[in-house]
Amino acid sequence: MVGVLIVAHAPLGDAMLLCVEHVFGQRPERLVAVDVLPDTDPAALARQLRELLALLNDGSGVLVLTDIIGSTPSNIASSLAQDQQANVLTGINLPMLLRALNHRNLPLEELTEKVMLGGRNAILNTRATAPQQQTITTGDKQDAASRSIDQ
Repeated sequence: MVGVLIVAHAPLGDAMLLCVEHVFGQRPERLVAVDVLPDTDPAALARQLRELLALLNDGSGVLVLTDIIGSTPSNIASSLAQDQQANVLTGINLPMLLRALNHRNLPLEELTEKVMLGGRNAILNTRATAPQQQTITTGDKQDAASRSIDQ
């Protein structure tokens, strides 16, 4: 099962964990968040993330979700992922995270693509068109009316 690591500016990581606990009723195993504070030492953060990547990886890999591309959390996570069996996605949102947790049995590359599409598809302008009427790209043949947030 793919591990999931959230690396984000504080307090986003912890807030995401609280949302997951609200949805699932508990925190799923092998899900960890690291909140990066403004004065965090990048070298210390790199050491911490390296340890967490090793801890979360049972051989299936780790999906790392960060908030802003080009930021310290994203840059350090991306540099470490190259040496580990890990993929990094930026722009975390709750639908991405829920999708990742619901489909962790997939191979890492397939999970990464599914989570990335889910994150994009969760961004809708509800004023323009009702969400159930909007076209969603999934890579599969399901229609929008039969789709749920965790697919």
